[in-house]
Amino acid sequence: MVILRRKSIKRKIKYCIGLKKNKNNKHSTTATITRNKIVYQEHNVLVAVIKDKEKINIIRENNDFKQIIKFNVNKKTISEYYIKDMNTSIEFNIITKNIIIEKDYIHIEYFIEETNEDYEYELSYKEEK
Repeated sequence: MVILRRKSIKRKIKYCIGLKKNKNNKHSTTATITRNKIVYQEHNVLVAVIKDKEKINIIRENNDFKQIIKFNVNKKTISEYYIKDMNTSIEFNIITKNIIIEKDYIHIEYFIEETNEDYEYELSYKEEK
């Protein structure tokens, strides 16, 4: 029997998520990165970015909530914000305008219908030295 292990590496990352008009929300941390998944801590929230060729899912979770955000270029997707202590889910509609996935960079531009606002998510990562 052969057991294959996925290579994971630690890298410094910089990320920014928020309203497109407000680009001052930049942070740095360390992430664990595999071929199709990036996991990092955002304050007290564990974030997993799962990437595919044309779509990305971001799962944000802590003791209070779990948020699943689905991005698929030029398509409307239903995402979910689950409030754990209330056992309640709130769904919201996302229209993904653009996704750029490069070797060390992810950029997503999207629109949330319920807020009527444009947002963007940007993640860049480099090898830790």
